[in-house]
Amino acid sequence: MNTRNINRDFARARKLVNTAWNRLDRIVAQINIGGDIRPHTLEEIFKFAIVGSNNQIKIDVKPIIFQVPERAPKIAKLYVCVKGRIVFCCPFDEDKPETDSFSTSVGYFRHCKECLDHVFGVRYDFDTNQYGHPAFHTQMDSQMCFSNRIR
Repeated sequence: MNTRNINRDFARARKLVNTAWNRLDRIVAQINIGGDIRPHTLEEIFKFAIVGSNNQIKIDVKPIIFQVPERAPKIAKLYVCVKGRIVFCCPFDEDKPETDSFSTSVGYFRHCKECLDHVFGVRYDFDTNQYGHPAFHTQMDSQMCFSNRIR
């Protein structure tokens, strides 16, 4: 694949992520007026790179924290922290991008008076090149590593 095609695919992937992030930001604001997302800017969250011999597009997603109410009528705050990565196959098709691999870690936390309660942790992943991961699957997994980002 030549440099021109790589640059075009890279720009298409950035545009797709930007569009999806802006849509998510609007949706979170609509469903939760008092909610918060940290960090907020695309540049603080997503790191784009070209990787592998096939010039795949890799996007690392740095930890994002969503502050949302635990239940609609309650005031208690639930913090959901998400991080991950996704690798797209090239050539990149904006209308139907093909994923080579991804990994997502999610941790749910609740502030209790003097502590942070780890409510739930899970990891999702898929990798066509790794034995045991050719199909989407999930595993329960402690995500206490996110706790320092919430405090």
